[in-house]
Amino acid sequence: MRKLYLRFVLLLALCVMGCAMASANVRTVRIGFFEFEGYHNMGPNGERSGYGYDFLCLLQRYSNLRFEYLGENCSWPEAVAMLERGEIDMLTSAQKSADRAQKFAYSLPIGEKAVQLNTLESNNRYLPYDFNHFDGMRVGMINGNSVNEKMIEYAKEQNFSITPVMLANKDEQERALQDGRVDAIVTSTLRKTQGEKTLARFSAHPFYALFQKSDTALLREVNTAIVQMNASEGEWQSRLFIKNYQDIDADKLVFTPLEQAYIRAHSSDENPIILATDNNWFPFSQKQGDSHVGIIPDLWQQILDMTGMKYRYYDCSDDIFSLDDLKQGKADIYLGCTLTPPEAEQQNLLVSAPFMNVDASLLYRRTTPEIHTVALCDVTPNLNKTFVPEDGWTVRHYHTSDDAVRALKAGEVDAVYCYAFDAERHENLDIEGLLVNRMLPGIKIALRAVVALDSDHLLMSIVSKCIGKLHGVPLETIVSDNLTPPPSSFDFTSWRREHKPVVYTVVIAVMLTLMLIVGLFVRLHYRKMVNRKLQSQFDDINHLNVELEQARRQAMAASDAKSAFLFNMSHDIRTPMNAIVGYTNLIENNLDDKEKCRDFLGKVKSANDFLLSLINNVLEMARIESGRVTIEDNVCRLSDIMNEIQGVYTELMREKDIRFEVKHNVSVGAVYTDQTKLEQVLLNLISNSYKYTPRGGQVSMTFTQKPSEREGCVVIETVLSDTGVGMSREYLEHIFEQFTREHSFTESKVQGTGLGMSIVKHLVELMGGTIDIQSELGKGTTVTLRGDFRIATDMPDGNNAQQCFDHTFKGLRLLMAEDNELNAEIAIETLSEVGIEVQRANNGRVCIDMLCQHPLDYYDAILMDIQMPEMNGYEAARAIRQLPDDRRLIPIVAMTANAFEEDRKDALAAGMNAHLPKPFDAQLLLQTLASLVMRGE
Repeated sequence: MRKLYLRFVLLLALCVMGCAMASANVRTVRIGFFEFEGYHNMGPNGERSGYGYDFLCLLQRYSNLRFEYLGENCSWPEAVAMLERGEIDMLTSAQKSADRAQKFAYSLPIGEKAVQLNTLESNNRYLPYDFNHFDGMRVGMINGNSVNEKMIEYAKEQNFSITPVMLANKDEQERALQDGRVDAIVTSTLRKTQGEKTLARFSAHPFYALFQKSDTALLREVNTAIVQMNASEGEWQSRLFIKNYQDIDADKLVFTPLEQAYIRAHSSDENPIILATDNNWFPFSQKQGDSHVGIIPDLWQQILDMTGMKYRYYDCSDDIFSLDDLKQGKADIYLGCTLTPPEAEQQNLLVSAPFMNVDASLLYRRTTPEIHTVALCDVTPNLNKTFVPEDGWTVRHYHTSDDAVRALKAGEVDAVYCYAFDAERHENLDIEGLLVNRMLPGIKIALRAVVALDSDHLLMSIVSKCIGKLHGVPLETIVSDNLTPPPSSFDFTSWRREHKPVVYTVVIAVMLTLMLIVGLFVRLHYRKMVNRKLQSQFDDINHLNVELEQARRQAMAASDAKSAFLFNMSHDIRTPMNAIVGYTNLIENNLDDKEKCRDFLGKVKSANDFLLSLINNVLEMARIESGRVTIEDNVCRLSDIMNEIQGVYTELMREKDIRFEVKHNVSVGAVYTDQTKLEQVLLNLISNSYKYTPRGGQVSMTFTQKPSEREGCVVIETVLSDTGVGMSREYLEHIFEQFTREHSFTESKVQGTGLGMSIVKHLVELMGGTIDIQSELGKGTTVTLRGDFRIATDMPDGNNAQQCFDHTFKGLRLLMAEDNELNAEIAIETLSEVGIEVQRANNGRVCIDMLCQHPLDYYDAILMDIQMPEMNGYEAARAIRQLPDDRRLIPIVAMTANAFEEDRKDALAAGMNAHLPKPFDAQLLLQTLASLVMRGE
């Protein structure tokens, strides 16, 4: 009845507010924005934040109000005086008092304050609410603060004594805690903390927004909005408190003295914790020999590593662990229990909070028209309880999901009911793409730890604290790593059932071979000439068998290479992606800390650069192996290449305190070669020297001209030496293989894809050159590169430097054809910062329409994406170049993720003036625009 009444009141309030807002204009309300850390913050660029500001932003969503902020530099008492004089309309963070109630009106509660007693997180002398050890505590208090009396009263109530230490202000209070002058400090909970832990929290009371008593309309509208917030926004007060006051670094586990003693008692191999899991529940848990593998063992390895306790697994004789063994004390704790707390209590058991939740799936063949028979697995009895068959369905039982899936592939059943992770594993293993995994909504099973109810609950207390510290990213990694099949013994019967056509073929082949052999032996006695002929046939067959065996080994090697490639790609992509996701979350949680955000953004950019480098290298290897990379010999000056390398790395080497020199003994001026690929090889090699040479080291590159055996040619020998970490002799044998890195490199945390040297080797061989590497661990590396180049008689212009331009972009108007919202927003924001106006079209056809709808000189240039719906960039460019008027002459710049040389040629062939790859370089884009659009000159 009470819920029905609340719903009626809320509906009535919504109707009243809807009518009021429909007939009233938006009202501007003057807000008292007094300065208070954590509650009202003002950033260096005028950006506001804090609990009070977040509350007002939330309030605006449910009211017809807009806010004007006044009194940024005033204190709370000054803000109260401003409200009393009518200079502001509303003031938040007020507690109720008899004197204040005579002057002002209160809103509904907008938050809760309390008093807290804090000490340093590293202080192990005091534990939360362990009052027996608080006697004599030196407590830092601020002179005149109202929380001081509440602290003294609370100490008397809890029967411990304190020594007050009076301090001038909050900063002095925090310094006293840091330098040890006080053991703890007493403050309000509306305070941002870092590196502290709360020993006690007490005297909680709500706080409100204040209004002038005569302003009943504003009070009514604010209260109506708060009612809606309470109904629609959930625990919004707690959410705002955690965002603005909770210490994000307070992630340290705090154990009571009894818990610490329990941990010490089980921190040796002589007295470990005995864990129990199921033996055949892959991918969650499975016994392999004497060890246990799967999601649950990996996760609990991480949980118990937080405590330092030793553990071993209970030797369960069956696939499914019996809870009776837990009640009899044969194991201390069972992992993977699916009982709810009431169900566990009925069985005299105690369960933890869920450490993960799993879904259910239905796995079936893609070609199955209708489902009639569904397989259930004996090893997942609790999941089977949730199965609700539809009309006409029948059920068959199999021991494990592997048995059930084999039956599914053989056509014995139409579907398998299993956990979603298990279904995903089988779907990943389905090379032929025959299986479909359909996750079932509304079925979610919580996995918990469970102990006997009459056992020592200290273990459950410790485990529960560890579960509370689990984070999402490690759990996702554990799940991903375990969605692969466990190693198992070969089952010929199952294999024969799954591969009937192969078995029949082999049997027929054996029978035919036996018949052939019998015939040969029969005829052996009669015709020697036929015997020789048959012997020759046998030799051919043996030769064919050898070739078949070689083909089989090559196929297995190709399969292993593919698996290795996918494994390395998964690992190398996951590493920067985890960094990007993790630091993005940290940025979101630290928006008020500009220095932290700048540091996190730098790390995100570094991870992003590495991810882009990985993708580019993988694509480059794919192009090389597919034969799509060609060498284009053009005339280039060797001095330009040397200067390019020196210009790129001189400053980088100086910043790392590496002595860097480039020497050359080359008299020939220019040669024919593919300058881009030659520079790619040299920059890749010198990049390795830069990365793996420590501070204070030395890197040198020497170019030497030598005679060639070919007429009109010259050999250029390039020797790159460094005093870096070097490489072992064993690793040098594999240096040009894909995804190979020296162990010392990975341990030194230097990022790399393991593809760079493979790409270098292929490019050098395509250009007809050779590469030799000599290295020794701890002493450095020497790379010798030799190329035989045709001497160019026509010298190119030596001035390759980019022309400087004095160009203003203000007033420039561009037309952008881009179908991706995010890419368009980035480009528009970047160009707007230099005064360029950008108008956007969603595809090539809209781009042409917009161009034709405006005057000839309305747009100065077009930025053209390539892959767009309805009409792509190539088609749009060709159509523009066919227009009947001067619009066909407008400059067009391709901005696309199609970033290879053939893509640039395709863009130019379609009539575009320039080609820029994504992610685009803002400076290069501006230089390109300056060279194409000569406004104001």
